[in-house]
Amino acid sequence: MIYKNLGNSTVTISAIGQGTIGAGGYIGTTHERISDRIAVIHAGIEEGITFLDTAEDYEDGHAEEVLGKALKGIRDKVFISNKFKPENNTFTGVMKAAEMSLKRLQTDWIDLYQIHWPNPQIPLSETLEGMLKLVEQGKVRFIGVSNLTYQQLREACKLSDDKIVSMQAEYSLSNRYIEKEILPYCVNKELTLIAYSPLSRCNWCFGKQEKTILDCMCEKYAVTTPQIFLNWIISHKNVVALTQTMSLAHIRENGQATQFILEEDDIEILSMAFFREPVLVPTKRIRILNEDADETHRIYTTIEDAITNKMNVQPSPVIIAEELKQGSMLRPIELILSEDNSGYYDYDLTHGRMRYWAWIIAYGQEASIPAYIK
Repeated sequence: MIYKNLGNSTVTISAIGQGTIGAGGYIGTTHERISDRIAVIHAGIEEGITFLDTAEDYEDGHAEEVLGKALKGIRDKVFISNKFKPENNTFTGVMKAAEMSLKRLQTDWIDLYQIHWPNPQIPLSETLEGMLKLVEQGKVRFIGVSNLTYQQLREACKLSDDKIVSMQAEYSLSNRYIEKEILPYCVNKELTLIAYSPLSRCNWCFGKQEKTILDCMCEKYAVTTPQIFLNWIISHKNVVALTQTMSLAHIRENGQATQFILEEDDIEILSMAFFREPVLVPTKRIRILNEDADETHRIYTTIEDAITNKMNVQPSPVIIAEELKQGSMLRPIELILSEDNSGYYDYDLTHGRMRYWAWIIAYGQEASIPAYIK
């Protein structure tokens, strides 16, 4: 395993991290199922994956409880990063959320505490005040942010007197939006970029040229496609990859992605082959599907549902829309060519449903939205 410094500190974390969403299981929380999840966490640690990420809203805190059980007797051997809900971005909310997380994790401290999502209704200064208070109390070692825009990231660093050590953002070979401003800023400020969905949620649609390049790379290094993707991510000096799996085989495969080094020429070949520019797509030509989603992942399919937000998703589409109108840019949504037989829709939405509805609320149903087409 490769280990990298966290921000400009002397503390190191594994270049491959293990996410815990789903650690309690979406289908049930039987003893056997929990044992299976704990076995995966332990297998990752055996591979050197000592960086473990969770959040209070992963299965309503159950993921934290499972992680706490998994780390009994080995807490000091791992690095835990945690996140709190956007509705808890107030000073009081941050303090209470941390206390509840500490209890569920059965630990006295959180190594890295992060803003999960910005909340435009609560000033960043208030949120950071609470986080810094937790550091002062010794309940948190470091603070970080996630899912912030470039402007918000700069503001957070300034308000915290540069106490921010990390930024968690979606980043992969096929989703490179942060390379424009966020990644260069992190490099300049010596912030660790924690890349989530580094395997593009395994939603791969390779062109012929891309597949040929990947096949050649896999053969050359005697590795798998996911390992090529992960190795490309961590080839960036200040970037670590946060993976997500509940499979013993996959966690071991992820952990072993550091056991080779991509040559500089191959890094460049991959970077060029998989770079996609976002394009503007009329929102009315995009189909929203929900039939294949389980109850946990269902989300709004109409503008009326998005506005009323009966599922109380935070930040809500209306809140995100307000951010858009104030000039904050969201990352592009992701689309695939539609299989709609009517011929009305050109694309199906695969990722970014809340951003899709927020865009329509902000700019109307005739507006075109930035998107990656896979």
